[in-house]
Amino acid sequence: MLENIYSSNGITSRIRSLGVYLPTRIVDNEEISTMINNSNRSFRSSVVRYLDSLTGIQTRRWADYYDSPSSLAVNAAQIAIENSGLKPNQIDTLIFASTDTDLLEPATANVIQNKIGVKALNSFDVKNACNSFLQAMFILNALIVSGACKYGLIVSGEIGSHVISFDIKNKHELNIKLGGLTLGDGGAALIMERSDNCLGIQEVNLINLSDFWECCHVPHDVNWRSRKRRSIHGWFYLDMTALAKVVKKYIPEYFRQYASYRFKKFQEESFLQSVDLIIPHQISKKFIELMCSETNIPIDKTIVTAHRFGNTASTSIPIALDFAMKSKQLSLGSGFEVILFGAASGFSLGHARIKL
Repeated sequence: MLENIYSSNGITSRIRSLGVYLPTRIVDNEEISTMINNSNRSFRSSVVRYLDSLTGIQTRRWADYYDSPSSLAVNAAQIAIENSGLKPNQIDTLIFASTDTDLLEPATANVIQNKIGVKALNSFDVKNACNSFLQAMFILNALIVSGACKYGLIVSGEIGSHVISFDIKNKHELNIKLGGLTLGDGGAALIMERSDNCLGIQEVNLINLSDFWECCHVPHDVNWRSRKRRSIHGWFYLDMTALAKVVKKYIPEYFRQYASYRFKKFQEESFLQSVDLIIPHQISKKFIELMCSETNIPIDKTIVTAHRFGNTASTSIPIALDFAMKSKQLSLGSGFEVILFGAASGFSLGHARIKL
């Protein structure tokens, strides 16, 4: 799984600034239980117990009804631009990287570009489920290293609350709809530039194991185009049992291969010895605990925010990175090394190793 790992070899890009926007509305599991369209009070209570025991998620943030992916992304982008010390017209590349989107056409990047007031730049969308943000970082790094970009902005806005199905009749439906109840909303943005020293992206490796794409998808009906009305609207489908089997099989193997790679290239007895923190995709608190137990990664070597903010899809890694910075565990320019580890529908997984 690491046959084509990218290594910077000293020429790379770094994160100049980061911005995160979280909606103010906090929704806890008790409130979720009141929204479930099932007259059986005992069943609704059992949903809360399942959420607690299977995911560890307690609260999530939800956007207002008039919000859009672009509005959340713009709020985050404005923070990143302010933190960078740049003016919007100094940005020459804008990538919208999200599972969500304002429109089918044109690219949501155009909407965001218009909202932040930049008249002409190279803007486009990148979509790879919850790994969209990591994929965009990989692409933007290549553009910067090649000289095609000086200052690049990656933005994402996720409104997962729009694809939750509250029509849960029985335990079978709960199994495939429970994942939707973990979803939260948020915006994230970062600005990247060429690195003049050793800071920045050190490695990137992203792969898709496409045999498992049907474990998790939106809309729930993958044959929606054959419908009479051909409506794409639908709820979030997640076969938690099937996906858990894939996770338990492939994530430990991924880290085993990574440890072997680091030993062969850097003679590291453990890849953990040169990493300050691992920031995984926040599928759930229980997912991260499972990942750590299956790979022997100490839980205190990771950042966990899923229990606070829910699964915010492609924004979850930058939100967790921002949380680590605000809690003084990390800072830009510090030289700390982090691994951003992604796992997404597809089934997609991989990492970006960055010296901050």
